[in-house]
Amino acid sequence: MGGCLDVGPTRVAVTPFGPVGGTGAGGPCFPAFDESGSWIFAANYSGGRLTAHPVAPDAPADAVFSIGFDGSGPHERQSSPRPHQAVIDAARDRLLVPDLGSDRIRVLRPADLPDRLRHDDDDDIVVHAGAGPRHLVVAGDVAIVANELDRTASLVDLAERRELSWVPVDATVAARGLGVSAIRLTSAGTVLVGDRDADAIAALRYDADARSLEHVASITTGGGHPRDLHVTHDERFALVADQASDSIAVIVLEQGVPVEVVETLSTPAPACLARVW
Repeated sequence: MGGCLDVGPTRVAVTPFGPVGGTGAGGPCFPAFDESGSWIFAANYSGGRLTAHPVAPDAPADAVFSIGFDGSGPHERQSSPRPHQAVIDAARDRLLVPDLGSDRIRVLRPADLPDRLRHDDDDDIVVHAGAGPRHLVVAGDVAIVANELDRTASLVDLAERRELSWVPVDATVAARGLGVSAIRLTSAGTVLVGDRDADAIAALRYDADARSLEHVASITTGGGHPRDLHVTHDERFALVADQASDSIAVIVLEQGVPVEVVETLSTPAPACLARVW
């Protein structure tokens, strides 16, 4: 459907770019385009699978590739696979899918599309039991992973396909069973993680040489249930989608570290943010 976004005095048109069929699985979330813009990959949280959708104007809406996963973990919410995001790993021509339900980063090979989509369990990256990997960012040969269930962030070697270490996102916060959510990496080497237990965002310093993470700051957003976050192109601000309070917090960043909430924007139950320019 078409529409427009109201961004201050500027109105930005939103138009369809082609038919995209249904996933055929429950809970599609946090999709990703491939580098050519020809495919959308969707993690289907409730359906336990990854789907690939062509976006060419003449592509049939039912031309969907689907890969189902198996596996579980020790946590009560890990009775089945729960893929939560799709991320392009361009340097290795791979697709990374954090699977909260199985404590795995699913690794797929999309190069054979449009003929088929490949996945082999032996290619997956296993993280520590009960972690619940939700979202990740790629930093060179390392992925930094936000683990929802045990409130940690993991460093994963993408070349060697193994977890290097993990640290608490914020050890001072008492768990309320909500866990952490989205993750972003700034050019200053600051990792920002949504913390739903504290209604805050946490900042961790990533040392690429030492391959280490250290918590440096946390700031409450003034809202509730920070489900997603993004950083402006100039990295002066973080925008945090507080789903439970119908608001988006605008937070000043200094060298990637959040220091102050300067504005709150009202919008119904924001769950996902994307930059359009």
